[in-house]
Amino acid sequence: MRLGLQRINFGPAQILRSLKWFDQIDPRDPLSLTDGVNALLGRYYFPNNSNIWVWGLYGNGDPEFGLRYQFPVANGEMAFTYHNRRVDREWWNSNTFAFPRRVTLEDGLEQRYALDGSFDVGIGLWFEFVMNRLKKDSKHTLSTTCLTLGADYT
Repeated sequence: MRLGLQRINFGPAQILRSLKWFDQIDPRDPLSLTDGVNALLGRYYFPNNSNIWVWGLYGNGDPEFGLRYQFPVANGEMAFTYHNRRVDREWWNSNTFAFPRRVTLEDGLEQRYALDGSFDVGIGLWFEFVMNRLKKDSKHTLSTTCLTLGADYT
């Protein structure tokens, strides 16, 4: 269990990171420095080499929370991640984005889901699949999905 300013990052990608939720790590930086987040983070490791992370972020007005479950699979590991937060509606509505028409938020509840995995099958293969759902109001939701695939040989 850790409390305070810390680095929370996960996922196998190094450069194009779909799971870049809590940091601004520059892949060109050999020290991998980031600002970090204020959070309470707990991890529990099971005997079968799986583990669960549970976190709560604080200090930005609205608390955020999430969890991650990592588990071993044949020749690698996979993980499911969930994060829930409330988007700052005033900031969103006062900024213009690259949408065809202006999107105004009334609710602003964002839920993030991810599935990622890495496998050693002679070469390293990995993927990150992320789905964001931003609740615009009681009837409408903005959704985005992202899939990052990769391979490496070291």
